[in-house]
Amino acid sequence: MFGSASDRDRGFSFFTVNWGYGLALMLGVATAGGISGAHLNPAVTTTMALLGQLSWWRMFHYILAQYLGAFFGAAFVYTLYAPKFYARMDAHVQGDKDNASFASADLPRAKVGEEAKTEFLKGTAGIYATYPNEEVPVAEGFFIELALTALLLFAVLAITDSKNMKVFLCVKTY
Repeated sequence: MFGSASDRDRGFSFFTVNWGYGLALMLGVATAGGISGAHLNPAVTTTMALLGQLSWWRMFHYILAQYLGAFFGAAFVYTLYAPKFYARMDAHVQGDKDNASFASADLPRAKVGEEAKTEFLKGTAGIYATYPNEEVPVAEGFFIELALTALLLFAVLAITDSKNMKVFLCVKTY
């Protein structure tokens, strides 16, 4: 989650990743807020349907669009970075520490061939998704996600409440 030492050496950190995500989310809200209410998260969409602020018909369409958007976004990132992934994977397999960098920084060098390639590609999976910390039990992780999603929904409902002050003029309420 916090990146490797080599990531920090290149200027990537927990702070920069969060700012990048925040700016991307803000652009998504500004882009789609006036059209659909900026449903960028299935939990928000489902909650809005449960509260009667969104029709069930729209909910299913929005969630389908969210998953398709995530799939095509990941495919786009893969297309952009695949040559670098494979070049670095080959460097990792050959033991070239200078050109293997990000995903292979923490991987053991004892593996060779297909096993080394598979291990390297597993190290790039964090580009597409987040994974639980091995030290956090499943139940604890579930409740952490539940609490953080509740906090997100609280903020979304407060921001989009027509009786509340107008925080964002680009978010349309239904």
